Amino acid sequence: MDLLFKSSNEDKWDSFYDPPPVTTDDIVEAIESVLPKRRPIEHHEPFIDKKKATVEIANCLAYGIEKYKQVEQFEEWLSKFTGAEYVLATNTGTAALHVALLAAGVKHRDEVIVPTSTFVATANAVSQAGAVPHFIDGAPTIDPVHLKEYIERETKPADDGKGRINRDHQKLTAIIVVHLLGYPADIVGICNVAKEFGLIVIEDASQALGTKINGKHIGTFGWVGTFSFNNNKIVATSGGGAVITNSCNIHYDARQLASTARKPHQWLVEHESMSYNYRMGSINAALGLAQAQDIKKTLALKQGLSLRYRKALKGMVEFVEPSIECEPNYWLTTILVNNRDELLEALHKKGIRARASFTPLHLLPFYKYSLGGLYSYQYNSQEGQMPKALQFFSRAVCLPSGAGL
Repeated sequence: MDLLFKSSNEDKWDSFYDPPPVTTDDIVEAIESVLPKRRPIEHHEPFIDKKKATVEIANCLAYGIEKYKQVEQFEEWLSKFTGAEYVLATNTGTAALHVALLAAGVKHRDEVIVPTSTFVATANAVSQAGAVPHFIDGAPTIDPVHLKEYIERETKPADDGKGRINRDHQKLTAIIVVHLLGYPADIVGICNVAKEFGLIVIEDASQALGTKINGKHIGTFGWVGTFSFNNNKIVATSGGGAVITNSCNIHYDARQLASTARKPHQWLVEHESMSYNYRMGSINAALGLAQAQDIKKTLALKQGLSLRYRKALKGMVEFVEPSIECEPNYWLTTILVNNRDELLEALHKKGIRARASFTPLHLLPFYKYSLGGLYSYQYNSQEGQMPKALQFFSRAVCLPSGAGL
């Protein structure tokens, strides 16, 4: 008998041909084979050359931390690295999103499309700007075809011809495109849809530093882009963010909003408008400059780690991959399994701090049960909505992905 084949009625051979099922222990063992022996291993440990960081911080103190020299240098580096004409360094990624929304023209009570599969800061920034998050399905990123179908089905042109209005007659003016896990959304397709419907495009590229499409850096496709330099990011400044844009008007307004709108004067302290104190600190920028020197090495190490995971787990799990051709930064290597919590519990018992993906935002109580539509567009926060996001959340496991591993 040719053991390479069997007829459909030879049920007795099923056990012979079916490979043994993959167990949680098998997956844990494969993951452990990739990682160093030390424990615990955090989810995304900063990759900082302490000697270089010490030099940069010492320079910062020598020049005087109040003069923003390091901040300006960090902005110049980020401009060169991303190709954006204008850069504003902020104290957090959330602050960057907040001023980006306002500078791009989002008004009080406007609605902003936000993917439900993202970190909560994306929607929080919309709320802080006085606008309303309008959640949409899609995981790990928004699909432009679904986006267009949704807008055509759920909205109609605004009376003034600018943007759209929903069934509550609230204006929909913008969309935040999140490049989740460092993988890009189809930003070209989304920008085309946004242009068709008169929507502002803001890119939340917090997780995507170093990711490119056809050589063009993420964050430079829309009206304005933002980054985060939190401690779990590729460049970690112990708190920090940035706004990037090719619009001098958006950059000017963002800088005014983030810098207390202070008028330049030798001795008078006057301000042109109500604003915020969101500028990045000099020591934070010094930390960023130290890592900027090694950014190519960092990205290469992360790619290497991702490839080792793929080799060790081949045939055992499904990997989250980019939906379009691109140069990803491999921020978080993420797998899809059918026993997420069981696997995460087993990994944590071993001191391996893997985690689930972000809880879909439409499930969070303060957005799901908001009163009067002040915090979210209610029709999308009901049970059974967002099936793609819910399925992704139920299966995604983000593996430890620090460049030092």
